[in-house]
Amino acid sequence: MISTGGSVSEACRIVKKFGAKRVLVGATHAVLCGPARERLAGSGAEQVFLTDTIPCGDLPNNVSIVSIAPLLAHAILRIHRAQSVSDLFNEK
Repeated sequence: MISTGGSVSEACRIVKKFGAKRVLVGATHAVLCGPARERLAGSGAEQVFLTDTIPCGDLPNNVSIVSIAPLLAHAILRIHRAQSVSDLFNEK
């Protein structure tokens, strides 16, 4: 989860300090309050991937939204059919 972006920005700074050539960030929930958008833009992360669990509004160029709708649809279908939801994560 990214709230204000402070922790993820600091983590980016640290891994780059220790030699990371590329930094990619992923988070499930993007609360994005206060200075979060500015911090993500200046974090040094090449790309930040967020799910669409919370509407995000305008985002910096280095931030992309990934839809989890297909995953939820498959999970609901499996539950309806009394199939294993865990198997969703074993499919290729």
